[in-house]
Amino acid sequence: MLPTDPDVADTDHDGITDFIAAVQFRRPLDPPGEVRPLDDAMRVAISSGVNAQGRSIIWVHFLFRFVGANLGELRSIAP
Repeated sequence: MLPTDPDVADTDHDGITDFIAAVQFRRPLDPPGEVRPLDDAMRVAISSGVNAQGRSIIWVHFLFRFVGANLGELRSIAP
């Protein structure tokens, strides 16, 4: 699997953004397959790399997706 590109919302150009692929537990560069219904979602992703000084670093990404335009309807998020 190729890495995703942080500067491109849909790295593999399949019509599903890498964010949506991640929150729906898809591997972002896999074929789209079955479409899942949209729902509020939260995921945590961890990635790592090396900075300019050669030190290992770890990022923790919190991914939130809210369906609908009214965030006031959101009552809770249970990880």
